Amino acid sequence: MRLVEAAQLSDHPIVAIVGSGGKTSALFRLGRELPGPVFITTTTHLGVEQAAFADRQVTIFEDGDVKSFLEIPNEKVTLFTGPASVDLRLPGIGDAGLERLLEYCLGHQISLLIEADGSRGLSLKAPAQHEPAIPGWVSDLIVVAGMQGIGKPLSNEVVHRPERFAAITGLKMGETISVEAVSRMLLHPEGGLKNIPAHARRIVLLNQADSELVQSQAGRIAGELTSGYHAALVGALQKTGNEEVSACYKPVAGVILAAGAAERYGAPKPLLEWKGETFVRRIAQTALQAGLNPVIVVTGYAGDRVQAAVADLRVQIARNPDWQSGQASSVRTGIQALPDQTGAAIFFVSDQPQVTHRILAAEMERHRTTQAAIVAPMIDGKRANPVLFDRSAFEALSLITGDAGGRQVFSRFAVSWLEWNDTDLLLDVDTPQDYQRLLNRK
Repeated sequence: MRLVEAAQLSDHPIVAIVGSGGKTSALFRLGRELPGPVFITTTTHLGVEQAAFADRQVTIFEDGDVKSFLEIPNEKVTLFTGPASVDLRLPGIGDAGLERLLEYCLGHQISLLIEADGSRGLSLKAPAQHEPAIPGWVSDLIVVAGMQGIGKPLSNEVVHRPERFAAITGLKMGETISVEAVSRMLLHPEGGLKNIPAHARRIVLLNQADSELVQSQAGRIAGELTSGYHAALVGALQKTGNEEVSACYKPVAGVILAAGAAERYGAPKPLLEWKGETFVRRIAQTALQAGLNPVIVVTGYAGDRVQAAVADLRVQIARNPDWQSGQASSVRTGIQALPDQTGAAIFFVSDQPQVTHRILAAEMERHRTTQAAIVAPMIDGKRANPVLFDRSAFEALSLITGDAGGRQVFSRFAVSWLEWNDTDLLLDVDTPQDYQRLLNRK
């Protein structure tokens, strides 16, 4: 995946980039990948040699004197800085200049990228008291960390501001930097999450993951970081071509559709029992064990009894007052109950307690490596449940009607079909005979 695809940025975002281990590479890579012209600047400093990454450099000599340089450029990437200092660093353009640059970008649909941190080219860092210098109006924030620092001793050669890194992570100077220490740094409010505006999308890029071993280490960190970020990317920006991001981890929720009256069956199917537990309880436990968070149970008919069946589990109840109108209303209810940070959701029907951890893990792994809008099992040429929907499909799901459920939007998105050999997933319980077939299976 390209960086811009994995981050799922809008066409003309306002992005600040902070951290270490390839921050400037990420800055100019995004500048090349975003559509249309792109303006780049800094609230700290860039090296004079880094201006060569832009197609045009504009030097602002007076604070706020930006207007005369603002015109729709023919160049792809334009860099705005102050004049070079004696130590060959390029400063920013001042608060007034930055505000005028923002106003112009918003009015002319131009992306604005801002380097808001410095790391002296090292793999890892901890922010100082005055860092990072993130404008409060950015739409997205990307935190970069270099995986080359893992396994090395905590020192000035590897980490910018190692004493701060030690204070935040609990490591001592000279101790080996571990996966856990990097996770602690990136999730700490005085570390990776420092000074991020509350409304901004939070993205972390674990860069320099250029081998299977390092990608595995980065994956362990990324899985932890979904508790604090909207997306955690694993990549290696020094690679050529478009496969610069190998995986994108997002918070994945589970939605169990358990609101229907099951008129064809004659009794509420979520309360039928299989292997000593109700269907809805069994599905909820599987979703929780697979790491889905939150797990939302949509109730309607027999709602109090369904809720009682999962009362001691770490699930949320979303009541659907319009359950009689069909399954689409329950899908909409589930979408409305999802937290803003949710990156994808797996939807379960309530008459398939035989769903396994394996299929959930496979769907999430497919989604991490493709960012497909829909991931669905395909068994013997037949579509099956459960289905994973990326956040990009949520708006479409919130508009469906009737009794057809999420399959109404399949034609609107590219579906990543997951070939699967477990035919048990083709069995749903519509009749007492179906229920007996389920009970007869081991």
